[in-house]
Amino acid sequence: MQQNIPKLYVFAFLTELVFIAAVIVPFFGSFGLSMKEIMITEAAFAGSMLLFEVPSGYFADIFGRKLSIVVGSVIWLIAILFYSFSTTVPFFILGAVAWGIAHSFFSGATEAMLYETLADSGLEGKYKKVQGNAFFYGRFG
Repeated sequence: MQQNIPKLYVFAFLTELVFIAAVIVPFFGSFGLSMKEIMITEAAFAGSMLLFEVPSGYFADIFGRKLSIVVGSVIWLIAILFYSFSTTVPFFILGAVAWGIAHSFFSGATEAMLYETLADSGLEGKYKKVQGNAFFYGRFG
C-alpha cells in the first residue's frame, strides 16, 4: 500500500505534463478554428469536467479508485487520439469532452486513494503534506 504514494506522485507529474497546453490556441488555429470555436471547445472541456465530477466519484466509490484511474486513463488516451487526428470543430469538441471526462475520473480517485493509503498506515495526519507534494509534482510537470 505504501508504494501508492510514489506512484501517485508520478501519476500527478505525468497527467499534468501536457505540452499542448502552451500551444493549444495556435494548434486549433492551424486547423482554421476561429477564437469563438476555440472557446466553445474549451467550454466543452470545462462543462464535461463539471458534469462528470459527481458520476465519476460515484463510479470510484462503487468500483474502486484504481479502476476509476484506469478508466480515466483510457478515456484520456481517446481524447489524445481525437486531438491527434481531428481536423474539424466537432471532433475537437469530442476530444475536449473526453479530456474533461478523463480528468473527472482522475480528480477524486487519486485524492481518495492517497488518503486511504495514509489511513491504512495510520498516517492520515500527513495527508495535507503528501497531497501538497503530489500537487507540486503535478505543477512541475
